[in-house]
Amino acid sequence: MARRDPLPRTQRILQLSAWRRDVRALVALRAAFRCEHCHGFTGMDGECDHIVSRRKLAETGGSPWDTANLQWLCPGCHSRKTAAERRAARPQRPRSTLHARAPIAGREAFLAAAGFPAPDQPPSPAPVIVI
Repeated sequence: MARRDPLPRTQRILQLSAWRRDVRALVALRAAFRCEHCHGFTGMDGECDHIVSRRKLAETGGSPWDTANLQWLCPGCHSRKTAAERRAARPQRPRSTLHARAPIAGREAFLAAAGFPAPDQPPSPAPVIVI
């Protein structure tokens, strides 16, 4: 079996159960056991969340165990925040303003018979019907 590489020091500290338990209790108490986003009461069922994500802290050289960077969130707010961060981190596809049409035989003939102008022509004035 292959031997796993040891975790970096910062992640080893975050995985220590005693540190996690104590800091989690500290953040919950500081927030009065309420979600810091929606202000709903969570008790100890909330989640301790990094305000600035650990990924960004690693890029900027911040400390992931700084308690000033932690907030207490309910599970719903934490899920929404995490999903938004992951969406923002994904590369964005360019959005097209024009939708390509499938080449269907007879499309232009049908649109012309229905009175719609061809895509490259300006619309003609409405016909006048005399009764």
